[in-house]
Amino acid sequence: MKTLIAASAAALMSVSSLAFAQEMRLPQSDYEMTVRIHDHSSGHEQEMEMRHRGGDFRMEGEFQGQSAIVLINVAERMSTILVDMQGTRMALEMPMGDEVSLPLADERFGDVIGTDTVAGETCTVYRIEDEDIPGGEAHGCMTDDNIVLRVDIPDRGTAFEATDFSRASQDASLFSVPEGYQRMQMPGR
Repeated sequence: MKTLIAASAAALMSVSSLAFAQEMRLPQSDYEMTVRIHDHSSGHEQEMEMRHRGGDFRMEGEFQGQSAIVLINVAERMSTILVDMQGTRMALEMPMGDEVSLPLADERFGDVIGTDTVAGETCTVYRIEDEDIPGGEAHGCMTDDNIVLRVDIPDRGTAFEATDFSRASQDASLFSVPEGYQRMQMPGR
């Protein structure tokens, strides 16, 4: 259980990798995408499905052999991990600490260093500066409506990249805890 929680939190950190700030660039569109996340420290790579609706995020994937869904409510600063452990359905609720941010904080964006196309979408490449990133810098490719499609870390490679992307209305039920899940409060990270 603890390894599943740690893996989920690591996935969140891989996606966001920046400090929470009052001014954030929230996506302005609903979307769904498939992403590839590479954890450079462990060498582990995985695919996840990500969705966004009105400031809420949903990530679905496999963490150490266990399927899980992570719901992130930015307004309430709460993340919830949904797991089914041998028929026991649990919703592990954790307040988001200051170290978790999804999406990227305005104050961390540096210069525009180019443009690119990721998963068929044009995006602007920004230099992102943060002491918690290896080397203190990353390059984030973001659409004009604030959707992060790729994050590269110089000398390490791509940490996060959309491989399939679609702007589409998302059903509200996908962003809430389904019936039949036992809610458990976990301490913040």
